[in-house]
Amino acid sequence: MNKPVIILALVSCMAHGVAALDSTIAMPAGQGDVIITEVMACPYPAVGLPAYEYVELFNRSVAAIDLSGWTFTHNTTTVTIGAITIEAGGFLILCSTTAAPQLAPLGRSLGVKSFPTLTDKGAVILIRDSYGIMVHGVEYSEKWHSPALKSDGGWSLEIVDTNHPFYADGNWRSSSSRLGGTPGSANSVAGVNPDIEPLRITNIFPTDSLTLAISLNKSSVNFLTVAASYSRDGIGIREISPADPLQRRFTVSLSAAIRRGEIYSFTLPSGARDFSGNQPSSDPFRFALAETALPGDIRFNEILFNPWPEEYDFVELVNVSDRCIDASRLLLLSKNPSTGSESSAYAVCSESRCILPGDYFTVTVDPQLLVTRFSGAVSANIYPVSALPSMPDDKAIVFLYNRELDLIDRVDYDESMHFSLLSGTEGVSLEKVTPGADSGNRANWHSASASSGWATPGAVNSVFTETVPESTGVTLSGKKITPDSDGIDDVLVISYSSPSIENVLSVIVFDANGYQVRTLADNSNTGYEATFTWDGTADNGSMLSTGIYIIWVSAYDTSGNVNRWKKVCAIIRR
Repeated sequence: MNKPVIILALVSCMAHGVAALDSTIAMPAGQGDVIITEVMACPYPAVGLPAYEYVELFNRSVAAIDLSGWTFTHNTTTVTIGAITIEAGGFLILCSTTAAPQLAPLGRSLGVKSFPTLTDKGAVILIRDSYGIMVHGVEYSEKWHSPALKSDGGWSLEIVDTNHPFYADGNWRSSSSRLGGTPGSANSVAGVNPDIEPLRITNIFPTDSLTLAISLNKSSVNFLTVAASYSRDGIGIREISPADPLQRRFTVSLSAAIRRGEIYSFTLPSGARDFSGNQPSSDPFRFALAETALPGDIRFNEILFNPWPEEYDFVELVNVSDRCIDASRLLLLSKNPSTGSESSAYAVCSESRCILPGDYFTVTVDPQLLVTRFSGAVSANIYPVSALPSMPDDKAIVFLYNRELDLIDRVDYDESMHFSLLSGTEGVSLEKVTPGADSGNRANWHSASASSGWATPGAVNSVFTETVPESTGVTLSGKKITPDSDGIDDVLVISYSSPSIENVLSVIVFDANGYQVRTLADNSNTGYEATFTWDGTADNGSMLSTGIYIIWVSAYDTSGNVNRWKKVCAIIRR
């Protein structure tokens, strides 16, 4: 199938503040000259500040800036700031007219008529100049608080590095001031925290054959005024316009219709920039016209229903069809088989997003926690949800429906489906052996392997197989290791295969005198296949000397079958 490539050219201009010889003379503002540096959205219960909501502005330019005609927006509510000048390097506290006298002792305050109530959970807030041009904005979130206890109230969110004002996640933290905030003065968390993340596409979804919704990971460089004329295979960009005030989402009209069943890709051009000047990612983003999911199109592929304490379940889906499916039109629901009670239905995704043929799609409450916990996780295939249906540790039934309420897939799990020789199953996922096979077949599920870190969210399953080995055996990639970093025989790969999916494996290296020098696996559970790599070092990391070494492999399964192998390998150091 041909895969046309369309390069999206984002041509924007960044208007920066103009340096002034006299910083007391008010000058026009460029984007990022005046920025929002602190947000107190939940002042109750108060820690040490007056219990009022406020937003702090900071003039990071070298000239005074007149805010006459400027506006402040919270979500869809916009109010006029008023006639006031903010000096170069100066702060201004925006708040309600009631709060202004109470906050004035802390710093220069301005009471704004009809100042909007700030949403505790988070919201888009921004300031525009007298021409209606966005100068700065941020979509703050209560999840930025650390520790999370501070999200209960009394603590502000403060920006860390004012030189990177459009760097959101990672550049905002809870105030560390004992008062709970620092309105009108330098932030308590101020420091150097540069934005080095490339500008990249996070989602493209065709709303119809001629229109695309495109999302970026952060604000683009100022207003998107022109889309470069580009076409390939008869398809180009006819028109592009911002779809949110922070210039992270855009609506693109195409010059020709994309075709159903074709997979396309967009790549940001090398000239695209964010506020910090980072070059864009060169990775293409693939998309296609979505179709209605039919029974069996999407399969359950991996589930974690017994996570570690204070961590979260996850569900992984895989598209085994040849069609693109919209994740937002899929629903998850669970049922307690003992009581018959059902959970509410939860959308797999809050926004329209393509699940292309063969794609893995993992959902969990905290994707970053999942990536931190499991080394084999692929973050690009893990998406956040506000909640998942109840998945008890002992047993449940999980259903997948489309929006038309057709049953797409179902898995009946219980803890006995885990590998019986495991000492515990906390933090261990159940994986599908063959993704396209019936999810209701218990024999098609198995515990994730120890070598994978006990789960593989967003990645190929550790027990995945297309063909079951016909016999049990151990093979080495070679007869020698020459660890000189020349790319030839630098490591030894030990491969194990078995027609049984439930195996416990030990791989130990002995020297010629019979002394144990390295343990590569110690009673590690595996699926049909497993590989281990040895680089010629001992358990303590030291280099082993030239000589003959014995690779001893022992395996047993739940049927009582025991197998042992001795393989010989030489280390040759030049």
